[in-house]
Amino acid sequence: TLYAAGHQVKTFNPDTTGQTYPSSGAELNAGVNEANSWGADLFVSCHANSLDSSSTGSEVLVRGSDTYGQAIGRKVCSSVSNLLGIRNRELRFPVDKGELNQTNMPAIIIE
Repeated sequence: TLYAAGHQVKTFNPDTTGQTYPSSGAELNAGVNEANSWGADLFVSCHANSLDSSSTGSEVLVRGSDTYGQAIGRKVCSSVSNLLGIRNRELRFPVDKGELNQTNMPAIIIE
């Protein structure tokens, strides 16, 4: 784990809706704001794809200009895929993901 490797990790899960996942832009932005305020070296957001046949597998979303995020994303995607025995859907480069575009540091979203 990251802790075992000596990294500082800050977990942030704004559960203001009573749900187990952030459901609004404000909740997602709260995590970005917390990471920016803390001065994180890497922003990692974990999501869960729906379980239909078109989205089965693991993918990592990253900014196209973020070469460090891409390198980390490739390793994470491969590791998740191998560990869980699911399809590696590789990196994706969305242009409108606020969590990726609003961080002051490299950022990935694990799906």
